[in-house]
Amino acid sequence: MAIYLMGVDIGTTGTKAMIFDLEARVMGTGYRECIAATPEPDWFEFDAEQLIERTFEACREAVDMSGLDPREIKAVSFSTQRSTVGFIGEDGKMMRNVMYSWQDNRATEEVEFQKQCLDEKETTRLSGMPVTPTYCISNILWFKKHYPEEYEKAKVVSMVSEFLAKRFGADDYYCDWGNASCSGIFDMQKRVWSEKLITAYGLDAKKFPKVVKSGTVLGRVSGEAAALTGLSTDTLLIAGSGDQSCGALGAGIVSEGLAEMTIGTAGHLISYIRQPLASEHVLKMMTVNAAVPGNYELNGIQLSAASVYRWLRDVVATQERDTAKGLGMDPYVLMDELVRQSPPGANGLILLPYFASAGCPHWDVEAKGVLAGLTFMHTKGDMARAFMEGCMYEMREIMETMREAGVAFQELRITGGATKSALWRQIMADILGLPLRRLKISDATVLGAAILAGYGAGVFASPEEGAAQMVKCDEPILPDQANVAKYNRCYGIFQKLYAAMKKEHIFALMNGARE
Repeated sequence: MAIYLMGVDIGTTGTKAMIFDLEARVMGTGYRECIAATPEPDWFEFDAEQLIERTFEACREAVDMSGLDPREIKAVSFSTQRSTVGFIGEDGKMMRNVMYSWQDNRATEEVEFQKQCLDEKETTRLSGMPVTPTYCISNILWFKKHYPEEYEKAKVVSMVSEFLAKRFGADDYYCDWGNASCSGIFDMQKRVWSEKLITAYGLDAKKFPKVVKSGTVLGRVSGEAAALTGLSTDTLLIAGSGDQSCGALGAGIVSEGLAEMTIGTAGHLISYIRQPLASEHVLKMMTVNAAVPGNYELNGIQLSAASVYRWLRDVVATQERDTAKGLGMDPYVLMDELVRQSPPGANGLILLPYFASAGCPHWDVEAKGVLAGLTFMHTKGDMARAFMEGCMYEMREIMETMREAGVAFQELRITGGATKSALWRQIMADILGLPLRRLKISDATVLGAAILAGYGAGVFASPEEGAAQMVKCDEPILPDQANVAKYNRCYGIFQKLYAAMKKEHIFALMNGARE
């Protein structure tokens, strides 16, 4: 009987399931949208049951499309959005039916509490995570403060990975090292929940799930889950990892010198390292347990990334959006035509793309988006190009921070919705000044999960072997050196613009004016 593997990615905007053969040929795929609600400014909440239902539906669609005998799907594993957390009661349901997203910024007071409890540098060196509202711990403390009775009754503090695997049939709540290390309360080197952090924050260690390495067998698909997904009860459930760690594996980032960049809802730059780095610059980034057990990833994050370009589509480029809809086209194709009419540097426009605050290396909750340099001569195309370029200036700042920490870049592999545009891909290469390679399978997070499924099921001896067999790349995209020189100047302006706004407390004043 032939062997197939399923990878499932539960992301910030939806769930995708894909079935692969062992040469990474796609046999079936399914997708369901699932977007966080924003009941208050800076609040992002997922409907927990909807998250599960949409995942089951995506799996069913993939199985049905494949036409395979479900018994041929040997194993399934999961790539899950990191740092999204909720509280499971004794009945196995998520309390309030809410999972608090990594995009949620409500817990600013709790971040200050964390800093009072323990030195910030010590916390980051221990957990690998900067002390910001992005990570689970701040929302755990927020929930404990605002719903103390429910916190006491909670059986498990759960991220998406544990909740999902249990609903698929796992015999207990298990969290892989990669997801655990994005919680802000995990000892990344000992690979256990940090007793020191849990004690400092006054939490209950018994409420945290068991931790396992990626590729661990968690059980088999239950009868109930099989009926809803179309999978077989013979299909193995394998511990996956966080979405960006799975994405790195699905991009073949399994040796030093290679890095992966994702430009999607959020932006990530991930470089593979064998041991945590000692540089002070590391404190501005995330050090995460990799999907390859025993190794690490240095991860810089953009909190807005291509989401700013989607905002431009919906608020400014409405004519292009509506025209494209009438023609049955992708609106971004028409927006690319606008950008082509503007030269590199967007005729002097510079965007600070901090629509959801600034991530690495600033971790500035106050920061907001700024479009600077506007005159009557500027066009919609200049604006569109400035939005593309601003996103990449922020990514370059992350890359330069990694270089200062001691990371060398030889090749960058790229994923995410923005990489569908050949124009944007060239802008990426020109601003970063590096050769880029696009993946044959652009859904690297899903492929990475499938590779872990194969590793856990014994199909591959290691994740590295699985990546060598299943990951394939296109020819490199080389930077245009004339554009590189111009973008170097523009990048310097980008840095000075942020520094000036910060020095004069302009972001704080803007926030005050909004109230």
